[in-house]
Amino acid sequence: MSTTDDLRRLAGRLLRLTIPGVLWAAAYLALDPFGVVWRHGDYCCAHGVQYNRDYVSTEQYLVHPARDSLDAFIFGSSRTDVYHAADWTPYIHSSRVFHFNAFGEGLFGVATKLRWLDARGARLRHVLIVTDTGMLSTVGDQLGHLYLKDPRTSGTSPLAFHAAFLKAFATPKFLTAYADYRLFHRWRPYMLGFITPDEVGYDRALNERYLVSADRAIRERGDAYFADLERAHPRPRVAPAAAPAVIGPTQRRMLLDIASVLARQHSDYRIVVNPLYDEVPLNPADLAQLREIFGAGAVFDFSGANSITRDVHNYYESSHYRPAVARSILREIYAPTSAGRAPDRHDPERAHG
Repeated sequence: MSTTDDLRRLAGRLLRLTIPGVLWAAAYLALDPFGVVWRHGDYCCAHGVQYNRDYVSTEQYLVHPARDSLDAFIFGSSRTDVYHAADWTPYIHSSRVFHFNAFGEGLFGVATKLRWLDARGARLRHVLIVTDTGMLSTVGDQLGHLYLKDPRTSGTSPLAFHAAFLKAFATPKFLTAYADYRLFHRWRPYMLGFITPDEVGYDRALNERYLVSADRAIRERGDAYFADLERAHPRPRVAPAAAPAVIGPTQRRMLLDIASVLARQHSDYRIVVNPLYDEVPLNPADLAQLREIFGAGAVFDFSGANSITRDVHNYYESSHYRPAVARSILREIYAPTSAGRAPDRHDPERAHG
C-alpha cells in the first residue's frame, strides 16, 4: 500500500471526525441559544432557554437609547426583580431607572459593575443595592453559564466566558430538551434545568422582569398556592441562629471600593439586606461592618424573623419575595425618620399559626 493511499485514508478519517464538530459549531452560531453571539431584541426567554442575566444587563445598558441620561441603578440578584421602577420613582424623583442585576449576583459583580459605570462616566445619583449573606460571601466569578460575569464589566476572560456556553450547548440533555421545545413548543418535566417553564414579562428600557406565570398561579389558586409552598418548605418553628460572618478582608476591600464610588458620585444610596424565607439573620458582625462602611442610616436589615418573613404569603417560593414586600421596604427605607430601621422583630421562641 502506497504512502499516498495512507495519507488519503487518514485525511478521510480526520474529515469524518471534523464534520460533526463543524456542524455543531455552525448550529451554535446560527441558533445562538444563549443569546451571547448575536444581538437580540428583548432578551427574555426565547425558546424557553434562560439567558445569562449578567450579560443581558450589560448588553441592554450598552444599547440603551437614553443611556447617558440614566441616573438610578438597582444592583443585586434576581431578588431585585420585584423592586419595580414605578415603585421606586416617587421616592427618588427620577424615572431614569435601570436594573443592573444578575442571577446569583455576588459582591464581586456589584463592585465591578459600579467601578465600570463610574469609569465610563455614568451618573449614579440614586443607587439601591439589595444584598444578603450569599452575595456578601461571593468575591469572584461563579461557575455555570447562567452565573458567569460579563467580561466587559468584570475584566474576566472572554474566552472562558464563551467556552462555558459552548460546553453547555454540547450537553446531550440540553440539546435534546432544546430541540424538543423548539419543535413542539411544549415544556416537559425532564427539561427542568435546561428549559424554563416560566412565563416572564420584560421591559427592555428598564431591563426589568416580571414573574407572569407565578403571579397568575397566585391569582388562580389563592391560599392553596401558599399552603403548597409551606408544605414543601415548612416554616421554622424556632427563629434560626444568625448566619456565619462572611465579611473578611477581601469583602471589606470590595465594600470600601463600592463606598468610594458612591462617595465620589455623591450618590443617594440605600443598602437593603433581604428578608429571606429561611428567616436566618445576617450575622451581627457583618451588619456592623456594613453600617460602619456605608453609614448606619443607609443600611437596612430585613433579615431574620420579623413581620415580613413570618408571613408565607410574602413569597413566590423559598427564595424570592413578592413585589408587595419590595414596596413596603421602599416605604420604610425612604421614610423621613427611617435611618436604618428594620421591621419589627418577632418573638424568637414563637410557633407559627
